[in-house]
Amino acid sequence: MDTGHYVNSPAVGRARKANCHSEAVRTAGCDCGWKQHQSKCYRLSEELNTWEHARDDCVGRDARLVVLNDQSQKDALHSVLNDGCGVWIGLKRNKPFRTWTWQDGSTLNYDGRMELDPYVAPPCCVYSKGIYTSEGIDTFVQWVESACDEWHYWVCEKDLK
Repeated sequence: MDTGHYVNSPAVGRARKANCHSEAVRTAGCDCGWKQHQSKCYRLSEELNTWEHARDDCVGRDARLVVLNDQSQKDALHSVLNDGCGVWIGLKRNKPFRTWTWQDGSTLNYDGRMELDPYVAPPCCVYSKGIYTSEGIDTFVQWVESACDEWHYWVCEKDLK
């Protein structure tokens, strides 16, 4: 069973690229490789890496790791995920306060989508993965707490031009 965990494994990333990465397309108002959803542009990475690398990559693209504060943003994440692959999102729990904070500075409004692991010590990061039926229908997107040095794809978001 695929758990979405990829610890320091770029070779696995190359093998899974065909499953997780969609074709680069240009949508009005977004750069090539970015997909528009309402007033934002979203980009799925082409490689696996750590949460910190993912955050820095998004910042280098004048973007941030995706923040999921409302249903519209969650729908946007659905639109770029393929085949249930795990992707870093912009949620992290830091020492010493143990509070979950999004990359925009807001705190987590818990909605039951996260598997909390009491054995993962801060700092902890979160990846999101789709769960699909046998017909390929996305039935639920789950958030999974993990060590920040695991390797996953990631999704950047930025405002529409």
